[in-house]
Amino acid sequence: MATFVLVLGTVVAALFLYKLLGHLNRPRHPLPPGPRPWPIVGNLPHLGAVPHHSIADLAKTYGPLMHLRLGFVDVVVAASASVASQFLKTHDANFSSRPPNSGAKYIAYNYQDLVFAPYGPRWRLLRKISSVHLFSGKALDDFRHVRQGEVGILVGALSRVGAGTANLAQLLNICTINALGLVMLGKRVFGDGTGVQDPKADEFKSMVVEVMVLAGIFNIGDFVPALERFDLQGVAAKMKKLHKRFDNFLAGIVEEHDRSIANGTLKHDDMLSTLIRLRDNPDEEGNRLTNTEIKALLLNMFTAGTDTSSSTVEWAIAELIRHPKIRARLQHLVFFSGSACLSGGTTYWCVCKGGLGDAFLQKALDYACSAGTDCGPMKQTGACYSPNTVRAHWSYAVNSYVYQRKGQAQGLFWLCFPFEY
Repeated sequence: MATFVLVLGTVVAALFLYKLLGHLNRPRHPLPPGPRPWPIVGNLPHLGAVPHHSIADLAKTYGPLMHLRLGFVDVVVAASASVASQFLKTHDANFSSRPPNSGAKYIAYNYQDLVFAPYGPRWRLLRKISSVHLFSGKALDDFRHVRQGEVGILVGALSRVGAGTANLAQLLNICTINALGLVMLGKRVFGDGTGVQDPKADEFKSMVVEVMVLAGIFNIGDFVPALERFDLQGVAAKMKKLHKRFDNFLAGIVEEHDRSIANGTLKHDDMLSTLIRLRDNPDEEGNRLTNTEIKALLLNMFTAGTDTSSSTVEWAIAELIRHPKIRARLQHLVFFSGSACLSGGTTYWCVCKGGLGDAFLQKALDYACSAGTDCGPMKQTGACYSPNTVRAHWSYAVNSYVYQRKGQAQGLFWLCFPFEY
C-alpha cells in the first residue's frame, strides 16, 4: 500500500510540475493553430520518419501557418510560398536571427559566424564583406579566370588518367576548395596546381561531411534544454572534437597569412587580408573583428561552399552517365562552346573564338573525329594538313561536323584556312 501511494504521489507531482512549467512557459501572444502537443516531447511524434511529408499533411488540416511544439521549443511553420514570403521578405528583419542549437554553439564558435550570429551590426559587417568579395556580380566576373583555371587543371588531371580509373569525387573536391581558396586566401589550399590527388584534401572533405552529418542529427538537448548538459547521445562531444580539428586548420591559415603580410610576400589583396585589416585597424564606423570571428567566417565559407558544389557536380555527372542520350546532347553543346557559328543566306560556317587554349581545342577536335567526322585530310599527307596547328585543324573539323549535321555544300569546308574570331 505504501508503495502504491508513493508511485501515485510521484505521478501527481510530475503532472503538476509539467502543468506548472507549461503555464510559466506559455507564450504571451496567441499562436497559430496546430496539433495538440504530447507531454514532454510535444509534437515530435507528429513529424514521423519523413518530416517534410508529415508537415505538408498537417498543413492540409491546420492551414499554411501553424504552430508546433518540438519538446519545449515553440515553432511556427510557414507551409506555403505566400506565407514564407512574409517571413523572408516583408518581415525579414524580425526573423533574421536563428534559434540556438548545439551545432552553432560547439562548432560555429558559439554563434560568432555569419550563419548563426544574431542579426545586428556585427552580422551586417560580416555579410557586407562576404558580399563585396564573393557574392557580388563584380566579384564573380573578376574571379572568372580563377574558376576557369581550376576547371582546366581538373580536366587535365582527368585526361592524364586515360583509360584508367579516376577518383572523381576527390578531384572535384580539390578543384572547388582551391578555387575558393584562391579567391579568399590568394592561394591554393591543397595540391600543387597540377590536379594531383592530395590526402589532406580527403581529410578536409571528411571533416566537412561530418559537419553535415552532425548538423542533421536529432539532438534531444536542442529541444529539451534541461537534458543538454547530460549530452545523452554524445553529439556535443563529437562536435567539440570536430571543432578542434577545424580550429587547428583555420588558425594555421590565418597565422600563415599574418606572416606573409609581415614579410611583405603577399602578392595581392584578398578577402582574408581585408578581414585581418579590420582586426588590426577598425573601420570608419569603429568596427573591429576578432580572430575568432575571422575563423568563424572562414569556417562558413569552406563548409558551405566546397562539398555542396563538388557533390552537386558529382551527382550531375553520375546522372549523365546513367542517361547517355542527354550526355550526347551536352557533349554537342560543349563542343560548340568554343566556336561562333555564323549563318547567312544558305551558308553556315564556324570560326574559332580567340583566347582558347590548344588543350581545349584539341579535346573538341578529338570529339569531332570520334563522332564520325572525316579527319583524314588533316593527316600529314592530307590536303588540309597545312598549316599544322591545332586551331587550323579545329576549324576544318568543326565545319565538317556542321556539314554532316546541316547538309551544307562540302566545298565550303575544303578551304582549309584557320578562321579567326
